[in-house]
Amino acid sequence: MNVPLSLRWMVESYVLLLGMLMLGLGLAAHSMPRLRGVLRLCASMLLIALAMVILFYRNQIPRISFILSDGLIITGFALMDETMTRFLKLRYTERWVDALLFVGTVGFSIYSQIMHLPMRTRTELLVLALALQTTRSGITLLRRAPSSLQLPARFLAGSFFLFSSFCLVRMVLPILRGQLLNLPADDQAFMVDGASRLSKVVLLCASIAIGYLWMAALQLSNELDALSLTDPLTSVLNRRGLEDRLGRELRRASMNGGRIALISLDVDHFKLINDRYGHPGGDSVLSTFAKALSEMLRPADALGRFGGEEFVAILPNTDEEGARVVAERLRERLRSLRFEFDAQLRLTASFGVTVCERGEDDQGALRRCDQALYAAKQSGRNRVVAFTSLEAQAVSSNN
Repeated sequence: MNVPLSLRWMVESYVLLLGMLMLGLGLAAHSMPRLRGVLRLCASMLLIALAMVILFYRNQIPRISFILSDGLIITGFALMDETMTRFLKLRYTERWVDALLFVGTVGFSIYSQIMHLPMRTRTELLVLALALQTTRSGITLLRRAPSSLQLPARFLAGSFFLFSSFCLVRMVLPILRGQLLNLPADDQAFMVDGASRLSKVVLLCASIAIGYLWMAALQLSNELDALSLTDPLTSVLNRRGLEDRLGRELRRASMNGGRIALISLDVDHFKLINDRYGHPGGDSVLSTFAKALSEMLRPADALGRFGGEEFVAILPNTDEEGARVVAERLRERLRSLRFEFDAQLRLTASFGVTVCERGEDDQGALRRCDQALYAAKQSGRNRVVAFTSLEAQAVSSNN
């Protein structure tokens, strides 16, 4: 039977829309090489577009048109799922599910052709396979997407769930009415129903393109934010990142009553190291220094390069005595560092310790910590000085 002109125009519109989506995604991938998986996403849409063309122009290959279209559609959906998984840098370990859905769908399509089963029966099995595939994709996005990409992941998951819900409702209603195994209606009515279902596939592809670009833009924004808050040499927080982190910790402490300790530390005689080994040697010292410090701190702690050779560590839920113990451990660790460019070089550092007062801002706490560090350097370097000891000395001197 010839395809009615109105349905042909409808399907051609679907294919044109998919072509526009593929063109837009392809140009985005060309202009932004860091976008992962765009070409794979375009390939999945191409497979779906080919399936539509084959299905509605099946007079040329009537015996295998359903088999080809079913295989292309289920493969396209599996490729979409893999694209989302790879974009999120998750391990794609469920290929057996894709293989099972593909073999089951194509196998039943071949069987229905041999046994001359009603087209509705074959169609409903394909709908069930797509519902299972999209439900799995939605669950993966909800459960495994990183917190930084939760909003676009929820949008994509919602799109997948809406599509799978539509598929299941359209499949269950004929069963409830006892129509699933009945002889099909006329071919034209079946094609109208198929075109209506394919429109939902096109809408899902458009939603996936939007959600994918949303995730990519948000990830790029997060990476730029991280770069703006990170010191490129040592890979710890820079001054802006440190102050931002300290401000957040202070606000959290004001709400839950926790204490925050600060440790300010400075490499002793760093100018002599730069003069003797040059800036490459000085950079190596600072990067090794920062790495050793980071390894000694807890995951909840934060380390930042405050400027030059000065670093500041933020220790949540820590009192002054605890911070002094940590500072002594860091001081001993730094003395044991070895450097490839000079195995004889030994580092020492001076430390200042303070505890943030309730309700104060980040600048006040950093200023007191810096005063303690200055006192440590004035006292001979390679030592730990707490700000409270300075206050005690000031009181005793006044008396």
